[in-house]
Amino acid sequence: MTSPRKTIRNAARSTLVVSTPTRHWTYLPAWSQSVDRDALPVYSVATPRTITVKIDKDSDEDRIDLLVIFKIIGGDDLEDLVDDHVAAIVALLLPALSPLSLQPELTLTEINIDGDGAQRVATAVITMTVPVQTPAII
Repeated sequence: MTSPRKTIRNAARSTLVVSTPTRHWTYLPAWSQSVDRDALPVYSVATPRTITVKIDKDSDEDRIDLLVIFKIIGGDDLEDLVDDHVAAIVALLLPALSPLSLQPELTLTEINIDGDGAQRVATAVITMTVPVQTPAII
């Protein structure tokens, strides 16, 4: 049996690998330690947390956090560019995850812009919660 977390990560990756804006970005495995500026733009997909809630004696609801993390370089309009990319990624992933979930939703977006160095680098972390019903863990 395939883990729902793995299924969700694979669905997100397969959607992003063929979609604008991420189609020409480099995919990095989650939790890569360092990223060379020359490699940007890059993105990763991860499922770092699951909260399990008992529905009844036979079923649980796993609320899986899906993270999409990306890093891009930009100029004065970098924050606007990040916002545009976040909106596009969420618009792609919500329908892609809907067949796997009770109701996927965007729950948090965090953006950090580093102004050190010759060019500014933005890191965005998009957190989506993807609830799935699973057999109860005894």
